[in-house]
Amino acid sequence: MTAGDGVNHSEMFPLVNKDRSNTMVLFQIWMNLPNKNRHVKPNYVMHWHEKIPKFNFGSENKSKLTLWAGQFKGTKALTPPEKSWAYNEANNVNLWLLEIQAADTFTLESTTDTVNRAIYIVESDSVQVDGRLVKNSQIVLDAHLPTQISNVGSTLCVILVMQGKPINEKIVHRGPFVMGSESELRETIEK
Repeated sequence: MTAGDGVNHSEMFPLVNKDRSNTMVLFQIWMNLPNKNRHVKPNYVMHWHEKIPKFNFGSENKSKLTLWAGQFKGTKALTPPEKSWAYNEANNVNLWLLEIQAADTFTLESTTDTVNRAIYIVESDSVQVDGRLVKNSQIVLDAHLPTQISNVGSTLCVILVMQGKPINEKIVHRGPFVMGSESELRETIEK
C-alpha cells in the first residue's frame, strides 16, 4: 500500500477455517516515500499468497525463501504500487522472508555499496552470520559483501531480509505521519 496523501485502513482478515484455529503471523513493514510522492493518491495492490514467488533451498530442499519485494535469481516479486520506492528497480529494494531449517545455510549475494541491507531475526535458537554466533535481532550488513547465514540451532530460523537504496531526504515524523519538514507535518496532521 502507498498511503500517499492519506488513507484510513485496517487489517481485517477472513477466517479461513471454521472448525479450527486460524493462526496468523503478520509483519507490518513501513517504507518511506520520497518527498515528491508524499501527496500522491493512495494506492494498494493485493499480493495473494498463492501468487507470491517462493524458492526452496538447503540440504533437503526444505528451507524456503519468500519473495515479497524485489527479485531473486532472476525472478521478480509481484509488482508493488506504482509510486512506492520499491516500484523503481533502480532502488534495489528487496524484502524476503527466509525460513532456514536446522543445519542449513543461506548466502546473501553481494550487491552495490549504495544499498543498505539489514536482517531481522524473527525466530531462532541459534544463528551464525558469517561464522559468528549472533544474539541481536537486528543486524546491519555490508551489502557489497556476500553474507552467509547459518542455522546452527535445532529449530526453524526465521529471518526478514530488507534492503534498498536510501532515499537520502530529511524526514520529520510523528506517529504514522512522515514528512520533510515540521510545517508539512503540522499541515498533514491538521487535514
